Amino acid sequence: MIETKTIELTRVKNDSNGNPRYVVHFLDLLSERDKEYIQSQYEKNRDWAPIDWVINQEIDLALRKAKLIGGSKYRGKDFGGGIVFQSYNTGDLVKDLYRFQSDKEELDWSVSKPMCKDKRRFTQSKDNLCHDGQGNVFSYDSFVAQRVGEYLVVADKFNSYSVTTSKHISIAAYELGLKRITEFEYHNRY
Repeated sequence: MIETKTIELTRVKNDSNGNPRYVVHFLDLLSERDKEYIQSQYEKNRDWAPIDWVINQEIDLALRKAKLIGGSKYRGKDFGGGIVFQSYNTGDLVKDLYRFQSDKEELDWSVSKPMCKDKRRFTQSKDNLCHDGQGNVFSYDSFVAQRVGEYLVVADKFNSYSVTTSKHISIAAYELGLKRITEFEYHNRY
């Protein structure tokens, strides 16, 4: 059985359209594996990483996960470290949040751009497109896709990126000899 911590949804003011909004703390979206991974990366790079590097990476990863289900950074002063969700169905929202706490995530979106020091360039778009040699693709220093077997899996949140970033992902898939699919397609294939 997977042990998860309790997630507390805090009701905040409705959005401008009157939709209900709930805030959770960013640590509620991280699994123990996520925290261990970030800490191990910090230990490897302690000589150059600033003191707040771990917390910044945890916030960044939590926001990436939250955006997969419609969350965004909460900017209100009444809840520090908050991620806000608009939801009429808190039951489904809590289920999704517990899924993020699970250590059984198949895809690892916890790659951070400072870890891609030895960037390898593609023949097209040399200045703004690179990969780290481990299957993680970066466009303008933003992590946009990862290699899983014979696929280049693009997170669902990246499907609405700009035309240029979408082109970068296609170039990466072509040059790496991989088939480009979305995270949703990947999960529905297996």
